[in-house]
Amino acid sequence: MIDFLLSLYPARVRKEFGDEMRAVYRQRCQGRVSLREVHGLLCDAVRAWRDEPFSGLLAAAAGSVLAICLHLLAYRILVPVAFLAWPLLGQDAVATAAAIYGKQFEALRAAKNVEDLLKISNELDDAEWISVDRFGRTVFDRAGSQRQLTQMLDIPPERRTVRMDILWAGHDKDRLTVVAWMITGATETVVNAVLIRDVFTQTPAGWRRVRHDKLTPNQIVIEREGRRTVAATVR
Repeated sequence: MIDFLLSLYPARVRKEFGDEMRAVYRQRCQGRVSLREVHGLLCDAVRAWRDEPFSGLLAAAAGSVLAICLHLLAYRILVPVAFLAWPLLGQDAVATAAAIYGKQFEALRAAKNVEDLLKISNELDDAEWISVDRFGRTVFDRAGSQRQLTQMLDIPPERRTVRMDILWAGHDKDRLTVVAWMITGATETVVNAVLIRDVFTQTPAGWRRVRHDKLTPNQIVIEREGRRTVAATVR
């Protein structure tokens, strides 16, 4: 960066003060890009050209160069930062979703009685939680799902959970949306799965699910290496 900035100065200035300017710039910036220092050097370059012969034309050219440099600097620093920030939000949402499902699955496998299952339901689902089928019809609400909890105790602990392959997750203020394959069974070549979407809301007590959409019927999904993209897998 400093070599590029010095190239904008007249040759006599580079020859006389170049080494000193490099040392000062590196001492002040310490390996980082300082917009303040860059702006100062660009302005000094314009002033240096004013003292040269044909200063009027040179000043106009230097002004154009300054404008171009500022645009390049903005694209070089600001644009990559913006683009890098977007995937991080998605990765953070996937990690949050994986933690929610992981905690739920662990608690389901450890549940001993209905009270344990009710606690899991209270920590996962909002009071207004609904489950919607692929046609948009509500098939379950919070009360209906809790009435079926006793059936879970008849299932061996290791079979009480499914596998969640999270395809995408995203934050929007106090909302978290997750799209995932819910895997109910698998062989070497195929998996039994349903595509679901869960919507969570942030509450003082943590994330609570407000909606569970079943986007497809239970189906056979051919699983070939490299064909299914999964952001995170939770068992």
